[in-house]
Amino acid sequence: MSLSPFRIYHDEITVVGSMAVLHSFGAALDLVARGVVEADALVTDTMPLTEWPDALARVRAGTGLKIHIDPGREFPGAVGGE
Repeated sequence: MSLSPFRIYHDEITVVGSMAVLHSFGAALDLVARGVVEADALVTDTMPLTEWPDALARVRAGTGLKIHIDPGREFPGAVGGE
């Protein structure tokens, strides 16, 4: 990717990088399963599928860390519903 340092400075662009580590998903899942990582603490909201635009807005605004979209939440008695 080509990116102008001047444009970053002039337009006040924030550049964030990340790195995917191969074969890390299984190890991470194992840590969650063993209770080493408390995944529930990362979830800030659980919302029904019908509210996904609001969930996206919360993430973009920085008010949601990790939002769980639960399609069953909209239907009482469904798995995951209220």
